[in-house]
Amino acid sequence: MRIPLFLPVLVLLLTALPARAADLYDVTRYGATGRKDDDAQPAIQRAIDACAAAGGGTVHFPPGAYTSATLQLRSYVTLHLAAGATLYASRQEDAYPLRKESGYRETGVPVLLYGRDLTRIAITGKGTVDGQAEHAWNPLADVDGFIAAETELARRAGVEMKRAYVVGPRVSLLYLVGCTDVHLENVSFVRSPHWTLHLAHCERVFLRGLSIFTDPKSGVNADGIDIDGCRNVMVSDCRVATGDDAICLKSTNRDGQYTDCEDITITNCTLSSTSAGLKIGTETFGNFRRIVFSNCVITDSNRGIGIFVRDGGTVEDVLFSNLVIDCRRKHFNWWGDGDALRLVVLQRTPESKVGTIRSVLIQNVVGRVQGTSRLEGHAESPLQHITLSNVQLRMEPESQPDKRATDALYVTKAENVTFKDLRIDWAAEGAEPRWRSALRAEAVTGLQVDGLTARPGLAGSDAPAVDLTDCRAVTLRNSTAAAGTGTFLAVAGRASAGIRLLANDLSRSRRPLARAKEVHRKSISLRK
Repeated sequence: MRIPLFLPVLVLLLTALPARAADLYDVTRYGATGRKDDDAQPAIQRAIDACAAAGGGTVHFPPGAYTSATLQLRSYVTLHLAAGATLYASRQEDAYPLRKESGYRETGVPVLLYGRDLTRIAITGKGTVDGQAEHAWNPLADVDGFIAAETELARRAGVEMKRAYVVGPRVSLLYLVGCTDVHLENVSFVRSPHWTLHLAHCERVFLRGLSIFTDPKSGVNADGIDIDGCRNVMVSDCRVATGDDAICLKSTNRDGQYTDCEDITITNCTLSSTSAGLKIGTETFGNFRRIVFSNCVITDSNRGIGIFVRDGGTVEDVLFSNLVIDCRRKHFNWWGDGDALRLVVLQRTPESKVGTIRSVLIQNVVGRVQGTSRLEGHAESPLQHITLSNVQLRMEPESQPDKRATDALYVTKAENVTFKDLRIDWAAEGAEPRWRSALRAEAVTGLQVDGLTARPGLAGSDAPAVDLTDCRAVTLRNSTAAAGTGTFLAVAGRASAGIRLLANDLSRSRRPLARAKEVHRKSISLRK
């Protein structure tokens, strides 16, 4: 039998057609009016449940305003918000059920979009999810122990002891736990009262083209994207501007349950944060492995990148690459110093396990910053194998009255640290009187500095460009003392030993080397 020539073309056209009308579940057909003042939750939930009962499909939100409390997502169901469609989180506290099925028992806050143990779910479209967050500026109720010293410094500087507090209900816009094959694309999530997107213990997650915005001044705890104990995650082409962390990887402990974060890629994003742009921690009960942050622009943030291990986990095999960072000091109650980076191992409580940070590469970074960047290990767990390569930092005057910055880069309790092609510059105008060294290291073993260009923060000051205390097995080579350098290298501490200077250009320094009395002369070798 001969096949008509038009039949292959007809088959191709049919396969290219959009989903059948039977696969589309328009929420207005289930009772949603599209008017903001009406409660759309029952209608939307009916549409979701009908779609799931039919084996899956798309729940469609046409242009309009839909106000809802908790919605239970279902497997094989896509929520599609058309351009001009806005899903609002209800501002009625009693509208959110406090049952386990609502996510409340797991997160401690109400949830607008909730799913547990689901497969192949998606939220797409050009529409918006709006949390309608409200805040009040009130006197400081208590002091965050993590920034107690910074809070006291602000008080002494005369800063008003007030901060923003969220007005209930404190809703998280999306919480997914234990889900597989999650796809979020192009939707805007705005004004979240709490964490905007929280994905816990999920696998095969794809987030692309999202726009996430919360109030940068008042959006306390309104993180953008929290990836909590997930595997195989790709985040790309997103714009995130938040009060609190923009994108954060965590491993939280919920009733003794936590999982590792592995195989995560964050790329091609533009970020702004009143805390950190890209962050791992502080919740680190599980481990973090094979993680890449690349090709991102971080602007107007209180911190560029950070790794904080407080609960005993291990962070290893992490790459930060091709980043442009602009940091500015924020109000005292936010974590961050206007610094480019901070890696730190500490204990949340005296009973907490001591974690580890090792095998971290930070490369191709350009930053304008206002605070001291810090690499801080723990006495029981030094940082290991940390490399900064082709990093350029320019220190700018602080924009807050409670001054914090001293050195440009401070390293302590670390082993096998490498700085390759590192340049530190300081603003000529508005120099801060507390500025000191470009690089300060204490209790570091195995420090390799190759291609450093730097001077002290205050030209002609007594502070050295490089300040070493109790450091061992240090090599400083191919480095240049920038104009304005008094002392280039100062060495102190009885434990200092094995310090070599090779092929450096220190001609523009008045004094290439200063050695403290307790440092043995043979501990330092100087070669042109």
